[in-house]
Amino acid sequence: MKWTTRAQLHLDRTASAWLIRRFVDADAQFRFAGWDEAVDPADPRSFGMAGAQLGSHDEDGTCFAKVLQRHDLAGDEALVRLEACVNAGVRHALSLPRVPTEEAVHRIGLSLDSVGIGFSVLHPDDLNHLEAATPLYDALYTYFQLPDLAALELPATQPERVSYLRSLVG
Repeated sequence: MKWTTRAQLHLDRTASAWLIRRFVDADAQFRFAGWDEAVDPADPRSFGMAGAQLGSHDEDGTCFAKVLQRHDLAGDEALVRLEACVNAGVRHALSLPRVPTEEAVHRIGLSLDSVGIGFSVLHPDDLNHLEAATPLYDALYTYFQLPDLAALELPATQPERVSYLRSLVG
């Protein structure tokens, strides 16, 4: 199915496209509309654009949060934590006040903003940008599926540690 968002991807629209492809529509294809292109407010597959049903980040939250809600994904704690990072990064990108959240989530959000800028510079083609960013969001999602690492007695060596952690998300 064809989904539409604005061209020149950044953090929220990149994360939302990842979310759509991973959890909503595995066969999703993306079209990147120009910033002056009109949005069809009735199209349920437009996202991250003012006027779209899954609109851009606003007082109702990030586009990522709207996709979570619309597609009943808010019960996945790893996705909820990832959305908190996206929200922190969006707030940083827009110079909005920080919302109270754990420090690690805030730092990851700032990193997502920085990495999003880097992807935009390295990948002027939005589809390439999305493909390059996909492993990052896959890795963060996997990380958030793990229990609190500080509370675990992790094996001493990296090979044993990785094997153990893989068994936890298995």
